[in-house]
Amino acid sequence: MKAWEVGDQKGLGSLRMVERDPPIAGHGQAVVAIKACALNHRDLMVMRGGYGGPKPETRIPLGDGAGEVIAIGEGVTNVSLGDNVCATHFTGWIDGAFKPSYFGHDLGSTADGTLAEQIVVPAACLVKTPMNFTPEESSTLPITGATVWACVQALGQVKAGDTVLTLGTGGVSVFALQFAKMNGARAVITSSSDEK
Repeated sequence: MKAWEVGDQKGLGSLRMVERDPPIAGHGQAVVAIKACALNHRDLMVMRGGYGGPKPETRIPLGDGAGEVIAIGEGVTNVSLGDNVCATHFTGWIDGAFKPSYFGHDLGSTADGTLAEQIVVPAACLVKTPMNFTPEESSTLPITGATVWACVQALGQVKAGDTVLTLGTGGVSVFALQFAKMNGARAVITSSSDEK
């Protein structure tokens, strides 16, 4: 199977494609055939060695991805073969308050990420994606979508009549604009380009 590795972490040019044995699902794990990945600023920092320090040269980057479950290990009950899924990038954080120990299993940073034809992850971290979403749309949900949802919905408690200001036209801003509008709020967006 093909996978990309971060190499010497001097940026995107350091990425190298390699052949690896396909992963095998152990107890409580699932193998996902990746259909689409999303690139975040965090991933670019990882590839430059600027996110949590240098990584092993063989680290597979990217924390966001979506695909299809193609194998499951013993004890897996939350997903089935053929399910379309994405993984939480902190694969150990299933519920409750965040703990610093979750950084120990951070896809694309402290654990291999999604820039491969197949990945193996704890099945408990997999979330079924909406049936009407393409893999490309679903691949943006774990980091960008969930982060913005937490800020706008959980922390901000945005409601009708509120005004939400977003800076720029990247993925975070566009998600914030969509969540604001879904809640009946007025969205204001800034950009260095009138076209955007």
